[in-house]
Amino acid sequence: MSGTSPVAKNATWTKSPAEPTKSAKATALTRPNLSAKTPPNGLMISIATVVDPRTSPSIFASPSGRFKIPNSTTYTILSSESDLLFIRSYVHRLKNNEPFQHIHGTTIFFGLELICDKRALIPRPETEELLAWAVEFGPYKTIADLCTGSGCIALGLKSKFSESYITGLDISADALSLARENSKLTNLDVEFNHADVLNINGDLLDKKWGCIISNPPYIPTNERESIAENVLNFEPEISLFVENENPIIFYEAIVKYAKSNLSENGFLFFEIHPEFSAEISDLLKLKGFINIELRKDLQGKNRMIKAQNA
Repeated sequence: MSGTSPVAKNATWTKSPAEPTKSAKATALTRPNLSAKTPPNGLMISIATVVDPRTSPSIFASPSGRFKIPNSTTYTILSSESDLLFIRSYVHRLKNNEPFQHIHGTTIFFGLELICDKRALIPRPETEELLAWAVEFGPYKTIADLCTGSGCIALGLKSKFSESYITGLDISADALSLARENSKLTNLDVEFNHADVLNINGDLLDKKWGCIISNPPYIPTNERESIAENVLNFEPEISLFVENENPIIFYEAIVKYAKSNLSENGFLFFEIHPEFSAEISDLLKLKGFINIELRKDLQGKNRMIKAQNA
């Protein structure tokens, strides 16, 4: 191979104790020592163009034949020319702000590997926090996940409460198809059905739930300009935005349904926009819910709320 690096110009090289020659760099990348416990000569490529909807981790490729994303998966890279072309394509897609999870095709959420693409939101750490909070108060005989998206919440709960009957509801046919694929991938038996959460009707009105949980759309459209390109261009707007006139419209609809369809002392969990935490708390009080509690996310923002049906 020539001395031209197959990695984009944004790549930076570090070596200890001495810097290799340009040709040595290329050789180290194309001929990895897969048996080495540490990178030969300490060589490392750091590609700093990774953009994630929530964080911006770096990707590291090393001559040990590993592609490592912090807090994610480790990939084995072979030394063929086709693999180098793959890396180049990978980096090109990252530079175009495509989320890593979409390029890879899956993401890890609550210990589960889930398919991840444009059909639904990428599962986020804040939602894992919400899920972990709900697990603290389980098990629940029946659970409804409203605005289920990829199915990550429903499947995460099923992984902890195998005896629970769990259903995920969404208005998006694309999201439901993804959720069902994730159900098969994880081998977790969750029922995913079509429903308009803003107008729940039919048999759902006769259901009683031990727990209702939801991460509904909550970003007002006037915040659109503050949203990163990799979110706007690759994630469904129907799952992100609500009209400025009533940004808590989904919470109002779900609280109304929960008041009638949660069992006595049943639990209601929401992921929320920090700016509307007081309004949602007041809404729950007004509708007669008890044991209302706000919880901050790891960034110190009011991101979750819990309540019980009196």
